Amino acid sequence: MNLLSAIADTLSPGVVYRASLLLREHERNTWMAIEQFIPTVLASAIHYTHTQEGAADFLRMLDSGHLEGKIINELESLLSNRIAAFAMLNIGERAAARLIGDPIEVVIQAVAGEIQIEDSAAREILALTTVVFLELLGRERAAKRLISYDPIVLLHHHRRKTARALPAEVARYIDLYDNPAEQETRPMPVRFAGLSLRFLKLFG
Repeated sequence: MNLLSAIADTLSPGVVYRASLLLREHERNTWMAIEQFIPTVLASAIHYTHTQEGAADFLRMLDSGHLEGKIINELESLLSNRIAAFAMLNIGERAAARLIGDPIEVVIQAVAGEIQIEDSAAREILALTTVVFLELLGRERAAKRLISYDPIVLLHHHRRKTARALPAEVARYIDLYDNPAEQETRPMPVRFAGLSLRFLKLFG
């Protein structure tokens, strides 16, 4: 599963259109922000799960939020209702703040400034992108398609392509270990239920 393209495909033109109406931003600018936030969200999750504690906490985030892909099929209708939309986006805001941490405001401002949109709109677009990312990963996990590859291994398998896609104005705030030749590892089967995360030691 290519998470970068899966997130982009889920954020379909219809979803982008509804989001742009909700946030009162031009549809093209909404999509441009999404394009920058997709690798931003992935990079922050990869960085967050670099430690065993972070990886375990990330899995708890998926479980406690009941993020199993159910929101994905309802995105357009959810974004058409302001109350439902902001309830959903609140989930993404909390998750993005947790994954990105202290740099979140400067990351939002960097993307907003680059595209010339309001910071508040950029914040909600980041939230939407984060929800879709978590829902996609949660759906794969709930469908038992991640038996042989743990969600954390899947994330780290995307490290190199995510580092290449990460916008320059964001890369300075999210460390993706830019010496892949020295720190490269292949995704290893990890017990789905056992939370065996020894492979993380190979990263540092």
